[in-house]
Amino acid sequence: MAFIWNPNPNPPAREMPQAVPPGEVTYQVHVIANSVDPKCTVTYNTSNAGYDELCQLPSANISVASFTNATFDNMTINTANIGATTINVANIQTANILNATIMYGYVGSDPTSNLGIATKHYVDAAMANVPTGGSDLQNIIDAKGDLLVGTGFHTAARLPVGTAGQILTSDSSANVGVKWITITGVMTFQGLWVRTHHTPSLRYSQVLLRHADECLMDDGSVIYDWNDLSADIRVSGAGGLDVGTQRPSRWYEVYAIRDSSNGTQNLLLHEASDIVQDASNSTISDLGPTIRKVTSSSTKAAQSFVAGNTGPLTSAELEISKTGSPTGLIWVTVEADTAGEPSGTALATSRVMDVSRLPTDKARVRFIFDTNTSVTMGTSYFLVYQGDYTLSDANYTTWWGMIAGGYADGIAKEFRGGWVTCLAFTGNQDLWFKTFIESTPVTAVTMPTGYDQKCLISYVYNNHINNFKQYQQLNRTIVLGYSVDWKAFTPVTGLVEAIDLRSIVPPPGATIQFHLKQAGTTLFAVPIGGIESTDMPTGEGTADGIISANLRPQVFNFPGATVGATAEIAVENQVLLTRMQNTAISLLYAAMLRI
Repeated sequence: MAFIWNPNPNPPAREMPQAVPPGEVTYQVHVIANSVDPKCTVTYNTSNAGYDELCQLPSANISVASFTNATFDNMTINTANIGATTINVANIQTANILNATIMYGYVGSDPTSNLGIATKHYVDAAMANVPTGGSDLQNIIDAKGDLLVGTGFHTAARLPVGTAGQILTSDSSANVGVKWITITGVMTFQGLWVRTHHTPSLRYSQVLLRHADECLMDDGSVIYDWNDLSADIRVSGAGGLDVGTQRPSRWYEVYAIRDSSNGTQNLLLHEASDIVQDASNSTISDLGPTIRKVTSSSTKAAQSFVAGNTGPLTSAELEISKTGSPTGLIWVTVEADTAGEPSGTALATSRVMDVSRLPTDKARVRFIFDTNTSVTMGTSYFLVYQGDYTLSDANYTTWWGMIAGGYADGIAKEFRGGWVTCLAFTGNQDLWFKTFIESTPVTAVTMPTGYDQKCLISYVYNNHINNFKQYQQLNRTIVLGYSVDWKAFTPVTGLVEAIDLRSIVPPPGATIQFHLKQAGTTLFAVPIGGIESTDMPTGEGTADGIISANLRPQVFNFPGATVGATAEIAVENQVLLTRMQNTAISLLYAAMLRI
C-alpha cells in the first residue's frame, strides 16, 4: 500500500503494538512535530504480517529525506532523490530523476543538447518556423485544408485551402511556389468528333458526341472512351440544358460530364457569355473635333453615353481618321460623368493603338478593354479619346460626329485646359460611337445531381428561330459548310469597318476562313483583317495585305470568279475589320473555325 498523507487520522488508542493474526493490522502512532526528524518507518501489511505505523506530519519542513514509494498531494522540495513517485503538483528547483513520465509541461526552452527533452509545444513551434515563445502550428493553420508549404531553405508559409473542385498545381511565380486553380472551360481532349445530330428530326435541337478518345476533366482526371452521347436543348438536366430555357441568338457551351461514383457519362448544355452592342450613335458623320492640333488646342475629346444594360464593358468603337503622319499611340478611357464632364479618373483603359496605321479617310476602330469595368443601366459615362503624338497643325487625328440630335442621351466635349462643349460646330454635337458589353456574364455550370466532373468540348449556336446552326467538329476544327446560316456579312460602306461576327465566332475567339461569292466579273479587292488592321489597302494586289492575316488585311482578287476562299484570320472580341471596295461582292460565308 502507498504512504498516504492523512491530515485527520483515526489512530487506535495509544498502547504497545499487539501481535495479531495474519491479515490484520495494529497501529503505533507517532505525531511528528514541524521540525523533528520523522524517526518513522513503514511496513506494509503483507501475508507475513508485521506492524503498520501511521506517521502524521501536519506541516513538515524536511531538509533531507529518502522516500521509497510515496504519493504527495502538494509539496515544495529543494533537494530530493526521488526513486518512484507520483507528484501531482510540484515546483522542483534541482532534481536527479532517474526514470520519469512527464504527461504535461515544459522541460527547458531550447532542448537541443544531447538527451534533451522536447515538449509538443516546442516541436509544433519548430515545425511552424516560429519562436518557441510565440505562436505554434495551430495558430499558423486557419482552416481545414490549409497547407504548410516550403518557400525556401528552412522556411515555410501557409497556403490557404482552395475552393471546392480546385486542384493544386506548381507555379514558380506564386508566393509559395504552388497555387489552387479552377479548371473551368477546359478544352483538352483527344480524338474528338462532335456535331449537330445527323438525324433530320433532331438536328436543330441536339448535339451529338460521336466519340472522344479522352477528356481532361475539371478535377484533373483523364477519362477515356466517350461514345454516342447527345444533349437536347429542349430537355433539362443531364442530356440537356443545365438551367433555364433555350434562348434564340445565343451560343451554348457543350460539356462532357461524368458521375465519378459510378462512371456514368453524359452531355450538358450551358448558355455562354454574350457580347452585344449597347449604346450607340452611328448616324453618318460629317464633322468632328481635331485632337492634338496646335491651332485647335484640343488634347482630348469625349462623348457621354447612358448605359442601356448592366454588365462589363468590353470595347468601344469610334470613327476616327488621321491627317498627315502623326506617330505615337492613341487610346480610349471610360470615365464617370461628373456634373456633365469626364471625372478625370479612368474606370477602364483600352489597349493602345499605333496612330500611324490609321487611314486618312475614316476608320471605325474597335478599342478593346482587356480589364473590363461594369457599367450600370441608366447611368451616364464618358468615352474619352486621347493620344501622345506630338502637337502639330500638320499631323493630327479627328473623331467624327454630327450636329447634336443624333444621340439624345449625351453630348460631346473637348479638353482645352478644361472641358468645353465641342467647337467644331456652331452648336452642340454628338460623336460617332458604339459601346459593347458582356450581357450574360459567365456563370458557373449547374451540374445535374450525381455528376461531379466536366470538360468543355464544343460550342453550338442557337439561331434567331431557336434552331441549332449545323456544324461538325473534329478536335478543334469546326467545319461550317457553304450555308446561308453562316453568312458573315454583305457589302458595307467602303470605309474600314468593324464587322460583328457574334453569330459566327464563339465568345472565346477563333481563327476563321471565309468563302466569298462574287455577283459580277469586275476585278475587285476584299481586304479583311483583325482588330488592329486599320491600314487596309485600297488597291488591288497590294503586297502588304498578305503579310499577317491577323494584324494586316488579306486581299483577294477574283476577276470573273464566282467563289473564292480566304486564309485563316484570327478573331477576337467577335469582330473583324474589312474595307469592301466593290458592291459586286454578294456574300462572305464563314467556312471553317478553329477554336
